[in-house]
Amino acid sequence: MNRLLVANLTLLVPILAWGLPLPFLDELFDRWDPVLSSALRYTLALPFAWAFWRLTRREKGPLKPPDLSWWPIIRLGVFGLMAFTLIYAFALDHMHPVTAAVFSASGPVITGLVARFGFGEPMPAGFGLAVLLSLIGGVLTTVDPDAVAGPWIELRGGEPLLLLASAVWAWYSLAAARLRPGLHPTRVTILTLLPAAALLPPVYLACWALGLSSAPPPVASWRVDDLGVQLWFSILAIGAATIAWNSGVNMVGTLIASLYLNLVPVAAIGAALLIGYHPRPLQLLGMVIVLAGVVQAQLRLARRRRALAVTPLD
Repeated sequence: MNRLLVANLTLLVPILAWGLPLPFLDELFDRWDPVLSSALRYTLALPFAWAFWRLTRREKGPLKPPDLSWWPIIRLGVFGLMAFTLIYAFALDHMHPVTAAVFSASGPVITGLVARFGFGEPMPAGFGLAVLLSLIGGVLTTVDPDAVAGPWIELRGGEPLLLLASAVWAWYSLAAARLRPGLHPTRVTILTLLPAAALLPPVYLACWALGLSSAPPPVASWRVDDLGVQLWFSILAIGAATIAWNSGVNMVGTLIASLYLNLVPVAAIGAALLIGYHPRPLQLLGMVIVLAGVVQAQLRLARRRRALAVTPLD
């Protein structure tokens, strides 16, 4: 199967896993503390990811190669996955949902800056146009004046945190791809999940003790739909999606993969259709614009790879 087709299908997994439950996330955080929810999700995601690796692995030997030290793994898990999760949770807790979606559209731009100035990675052909289209389309997919009371853009203080979370995710994606040459993305994902899953529960307890997080809801008040969203995030949005994301990055690079992030609202709108939501014309236009940016960047990447394949070696 064509490599770019496999990459596209692989990157659809995190887009769907992250986007589909978004319409239900607001209600979940009304009853469950975001940090507690994150701690539970990472704890549950780890055994799923480990079982997936055991069932699909082709390599022999232990999960962690003997020549790979723990420090880069811990650094990626703590300053990458865990930091992103906590910053993102606090950002969403202090932002209007529509404003959060608008600011999230800057993800590809931030990824490009982190790649260029943090890792010295050159911009692929067509990335500038793709970022522009992705940014415009990403903003348009959030346009729904009827769903907002008052100003369409409402600043509540969490906006800088969301931009910081995007930068942390970009750093994690770029650094994880460089953890060790030849290490399968599934193993990279599990290894970096380990420190995050181990530290998030005590971090929640510390936040609870300091008054930054609320107590767990009483067991009698647990709802089936809340548990379903928690399991979805644990198994799919963290376990399967992070494995698929790292695999997609391994195939097309972090910059091209970042363009898919602005398709997350598209998946969210798809889920909202199931509960009676009708997308606006500008939102549909935004979806088309984002897809156009992704497709033209993919076509340029495919042409470049074909040209390299037929270029004779000196």
